[in-house]
Amino acid sequence: MLAKVKYLKQSIQKHILREAYDAELRIVSTSGTGISSPTHFTEIKSRLESILLRDFLIGVSVKGSRAVEIQEALVQGLNQQGFSIGEDLSRAKVLVRGAVEIKDLDRGTPEWKYVQWRTHFELVDKRGDSVFGSVNKTGREGHRSLPQAENRAVRKIRKALTTVIAEEMRQYIFSQQENL
Repeated sequence: MLAKVKYLKQSIQKHILREAYDAELRIVSTSGTGISSPTHFTEIKSRLESILLRDFLIGVSVKGSRAVEIQEALVQGLNQQGFSIGEDLSRAKVLVRGAVEIKDLDRGTPEWKYVQWRTHFELVDKRGDSVFGSVNKTGREGHRSLPQAENRAVRKIRKALTTVIAEEMRQYIFSQQENL
């Protein structure tokens, strides 16, 4: 499935290049016509979109502190990037699994409360359970109350993880490697 997605993406890029060459051929050809493609661009694109939306599901599994909020943010972020998220992890082609830890940090000031947060996520191709990427982030957030400091940490985690994981996923799925 992953190979099919990569090859369809490459086909779209090659089709665009072919159309550019064909346009140049129309300019220099004495007949003023080029060679039309046997496959239409929209056909290739719709096949890719169909696979990504129906058949290529991504599973998300988060454990630890405030895991439900982080998991919802990842699902929402990946959906916004055009990926389909499946709730049944056994049907997923790619799995995003990780852990979040938020703990109190004593900094010696009674006015401010701090928390330290850590995340570790792995991106796993379910075919062979091979890990193709990992995301590790750490940070510290503070506020006047402990719940507010935790809320700031969750917002920071959500923002950092969503963009990085979506980009890693995109690079892996649409990479130009021919070694599949």
